[in-house]
Amino acid sequence: MMLLAAMACAAAIAWLGASGRANQACEARQARIEANAAAGLAAQFERHRNAERALRDRINADSTRHQQEIADLERSKHDLAARLRTGAVRVSVPATACLPAAGGGTSAADQTARAELAPETALALDGIAADGDTAIIELNHCIAAYDAARAAVGETR
Repeated sequence: MMLLAAMACAAAIAWLGASGRANQACEARQARIEANAAAGLAAQFERHRNAERALRDRINADSTRHQQEIADLERSKHDLAARLRTGAVRVSVPATACLPAAGGGTSAADQTARAELAPETALALDGIAADGDTAIIELNHCIAAYDAARAAVGETR
């Protein structure tokens, strides 16, 4: 019986030793899994951060270009306004009028009448056109920012 008890003790010790080694192997495996997962998360975080940085740089470049386009438009608008006020530029539009026939057999259809606009009217029309140009530039800027964000999100998936 003593022998049986000694064998049982030896088996229990062997089992505990094997269990301890299995535990250590399991813990080491778990640590490797966690390290790999952490490395994967860190790499994914870095990719997302780089994509965000690239998106921010692209949007900043688009904003700079947008501001330049608006400034160019304003400069052009002010230049035209100055030239209209000084009379350096005159604006006229076609007008329908009854023109007397000239002596050489020319008909009224061959001649085009023009009506010159007052500088204030020309400025008002230019203002309407400039507002439309500004709206288009603003819309193009929004579209470019949206496209950049959409592309960045698509790249990080």
